[in-house]
Amino acid sequence: MDKISAQALTRYASLLRRRAARFGFNPSDAEDLTQRALLAYWTKSARVRPGCEGAFVQAILLREVARAKRTYARRRETLTDLNSPQSSGAPRLDEVLHQRRVLGRLDAIFGRLPVTHRRVFALHAFEGLTCEEIATRENLPLGTVKTRVRSARSALRRASGVP
Repeated sequence: MDKISAQALTRYASLLRRRAARFGFNPSDAEDLTQRALLAYWTKSARVRPGCEGAFVQAILLREVARAKRTYARRRETLTDLNSPQSSGAPRLDEVLHQRRVLGRLDAIFGRLPVTHRRVFALHAFEGLTCEEIATRENLPLGTVKTRVRSARSALRRASGVP
């Protein structure tokens, strides 16, 4: 390899990597394209006129990019496509079983609360009503609503084992 072609190889290597990456190839494929373009340039460097190395190297890179795109188009499958989960969107059976167990435990704990506490707590926790809205809706004093919500929370905490 003569001095001019060695300089051209080092000068155009980073340019080729950037250009290959700009074409949308991942870094490892961009590196492969760069290596193939530099190898092709090195084997034909004797035929390149001095001063035309840049255009020659870029033309080789474009040819390698076109070849790689044709290869990808013919292949059409990738490992990520083959290994991707084929989910129907429905929850998995183990998740459904776990949810049913948790809901069963919560239902048992919730069922042990007094009816007055249960109603106020359900309005507050599940429907998102404030204590003031519950007091107005249920025709109860605000302090009573707050006490029932607090008592229901502490009873649920005690029953579930949460500190």
